[in-house]
Amino acid sequence: PAHSKCKYSILLSFSLLFAPKLNSSLIIFGKLTHPPIFLFFLWQFNPDATYLEAAAKDIDLEKQVIQCTGLTAESETIAEFSVPYDRLIVAVGARINTFGIKGVEEHCCYLKQIDHARKIRRRVVNLFERAELPGTPPETIKKLLTFCVIGAGPTGVEFAGELRDFIEQEGPKYYKNVLKYVSIKIIEATPVVLRPFDKQLQDAAVKALTVESDDTSPFAKSITELIINKKVSEVTK
Repeated sequence: PAHSKCKYSILLSFSLLFAPKLNSSLIIFGKLTHPPIFLFFLWQFNPDATYLEAAAKDIDLEKQVIQCTGLTAESETIAEFSVPYDRLIVAVGARINTFGIKGVEEHCCYLKQIDHARKIRRRVVNLFERAELPGTPPETIKKLLTFCVIGAGPTGVEFAGELRDFIEQEGPKYYKNVLKYVSIKIIEATPVVLRPFDKQLQDAAVKALTVESDDTSPFAKSITELIINKKVSEVTK
């Protein structure tokens, strides 16, 4: 009921976030928040609701009890506990598909959970800081600041756009000496980007992604390169 005052406990096992929101948060410092943003909407609906972040290890359907393991820091003892329930909703999300490409798990960054966003943010900043060090050869700088996005679906396209926005807006403030070496490459196995959407939106995305810098810009003329009909067969370090 809309006005129910019943108290609920919500158990979230291995939190999966709404991927498009991760793109906006991974570049902007301090924008990632905890607890997860959906809790603010939950608490508006029912301020008595509680939230537990844990891994569900076993379910006793007869006793209606879930056996859980708390998500704790590596140095701490793993906390195990049980949670009784009246109604159980199982929504386990999905496993990230690597499409059998060699080297993806070892060398690529995923963008599915909040830890992935933090990892990418740290890596992007570290690469720029490394490129700024005195005496770094131009060939090394170019290699450090070439970002490859595999897949031109909704997540890949939005991430590439957010990355470019970050570079264009924040780059001149902090990394102006290396901006001309920045390159973003989007690699897509099919002939189109944003395949689930209509052609008008696809064309608009291509236009926005590949817009060229003007002559007074500190960037290369073409920051983003869209590579279509090319399948990634292997990723090496």
